[in-house]
Amino acid sequence: MEPSPMHFVPRPDDSEIVREALRRASALWAGRQRDDALQSLRCAIESAGDEGNDKRMLELSKALADLVQPAPSPPRPARAVPPALPPRGGAPRRLPPPVRPSPKARSARAIPPILAP
Repeated sequence: MEPSPMHFVPRPDDSEIVREALRRASALWAGRQRDDALQSLRCAIESAGDEGNDKRMLELSKALADLVQPAPSPPRPARAVPPALPPRGGAPRRLPPPVRPSPKARSARAIPPILAP
């Protein structure tokens, strides 16, 4: 994320230490030395806090968070679900229809066998 001008611009009420840290951060950022620039910005934050300028410390902390927070990635397009693959060996096999017993066989099963005494 490229910083907006407010990230490294010293304010009139900043101490010389804070102003110098912000100028150094700006120069380092412009020179693509991002880690060193962020460290200088952290020094400015710490100095503002040490001087009791809590409002400025909070502003610079938010600026730091904007710089280190990764930019949101664009949403991924929805992927279409591919059709199911057929089983190995070609088209699916169908089961044969069930065998129905003949009427004669059904009646034979309905009558219990007679047991001899």
